[in-house]
Amino acid sequence: MSLVATLLVLTDAAHFNGGTISWQPVDPTDKVSPISIMITQSYTWAYPNVYCNNSMITNHIPIPARIPNTFLNVSAIYTKTGGYSAVPVTPYCTSFSSSLGVLSSQQSDIVNLTVNASFSITFQNSYWATLTNPSGTNTATWSIATMINLFVRPDGRINTSPVSQMLSPQHIQQNVLTTIVIPTFDSDNDVVRCRWANKSLNGDECANVCPPTVLPAGTILSSNCTLYIKGTTSPALYVAAVMATVVYTTMLYVHNFCGNTVTILDIGLQAPAGIIHGPLTSVYGSNTSLYSMNLTWTPTNQQTGTQLLCAVALDR
Repeated sequence: MSLVATLLVLTDAAHFNGGTISWQPVDPTDKVSPISIMITQSYTWAYPNVYCNNSMITNHIPIPARIPNTFLNVSAIYTKTGGYSAVPVTPYCTSFSSSLGVLSSQQSDIVNLTVNASFSITFQNSYWATLTNPSGTNTATWSIATMINLFVRPDGRINTSPVSQMLSPQHIQQNVLTTIVIPTFDSDNDVVRCRWANKSLNGDECANVCPPTVLPAGTILSSNCTLYIKGTTSPALYVAAVMATVVYTTMLYVHNFCGNTVTILDIGLQAPAGIIHGPLTSVYGSNTSLYSMNLTWTPTNQQTGTQLLCAVALDR
C-alpha cells in the first residue's frame, strides 16, 4: 500500500494553507539496494505573510524561513526505515497571487533507501490562522504524512505513491452544499481511493485537526475523493485532512479444461484479510469455458510485504 500526504483544504486564508507529500523511485525498474527515491513536498501559504517575488522563482530561492529547523521525520514506531536521513522542509516558491493571497511552494529531494523499506514520514507544525474547529485556536498542530513502501510490485517495478494537488484555500458559500473534487493520479495506474486522515498505531496523520469532528456536521468524504461540505457560519476556517491510498484490483481467471459440459459453480479463496470478491461470471466468446471473478483489496500498513492468495474452483 502507498499513501500520499494529508491534503488540507481551507475555506479562508491562513499563514499555512496545507499541502501534500509524495514520492517516486528515480528508476522504478531498479530493484537493487540502494534505490534512489525522490520525495516531493508541495505546500501553499498565505501571501504576503510568506513572501515571494518573480526573482525568487527565477533564481530558485527558498521562501523566507517561517518554520526554521523543520524536517520530515520518521514516526517512532517504524524500524524498517531503509537508511532514511531526515529531509529538511525548505520549499522553493513556484508561484504567487496577490489577488488570491496565495503562495505555492515545492521542493524535491533524493534519498537512497533499501528495497522493502516501509515507514511513515511527517511534517508537523502549528502556524494556522484562528480555526473554527478546534474552537477559536491558532495553535492547532498539523501533521502531513506519507507512507513509503518500497516493495516490488507484481509487474516487477518498485512501487510509487499516488499524487494529489489542490490550490488551498478553497472558498465555499455559507449554507450551500459544496462539492469539492480532490484530483489524484497514480503513475502505476492503480486505483486511488480517499479516506479521512487519522491517528493510529501506524502514525499520526492529522495531529490536532483530525476529521470529521473539526468540520461542519454532515461533511462527507466519498472513497472516490469527492468532499461534500456545507458551512453554516461565516466567517469560518476549517481544515480537511484527507489521505489518498492505492486500492489493488485484479482479475482472477478460471479455465474449464473438462469441456462445456462442466460448469464452475464457485471459487474458494484463501486470501489476506480485507479482500472483497465480486460474483463469478462466465466469460463468453471463443472460449465459453472461461470464468472470471473480480478481486479488490485495500491493504493495511500491517500487511506490507509479500501476501499469498490461493484459489480453487468448484465444478459440477
